[in-house]
Amino acid sequence: MVQRFRPWQWSGSLAGVLLLALPLPALAEGDPNRGKRLFRDIHLSASTNDNSCDSCHERGEGLHEAASKQQFHYFFGFKKKSLEAVVNWCITGPLDGQTLATDAAEMRDLVAYIRSL
Repeated sequence: MVQRFRPWQWSGSLAGVLLLALPLPALAEGDPNRGKRLFRDIHLSASTNDNSCDSCHERGEGLHEAASKQQFHYFFGFKKKSLEAVVNWCITGPLDGQTLATDAAEMRDLVAYIRSL
């Protein structure tokens, strides 16, 4: 008896390995469109006031060179090593919210939006 190949019945480990090997750039890099919405969200990261990132940086003002920087020296008197650290400084400072994990989807989306400016 000849068996026909039925991909939906194949559950070999090779299929799992192949799926894991596929690039997932949207997950790794973030979505700038979602980041733009978060940038304007007054409830971002449990903010306790009516401010958003856009309150200080209307339409991304002042952030156009942020994507090319490797370090942020003397940022309001503080030395920050990454764009994510600066975003968290703004969230916990002016927005009076809670920090985001650097690998959180919201952080990746915000960083993707800032880099798209």
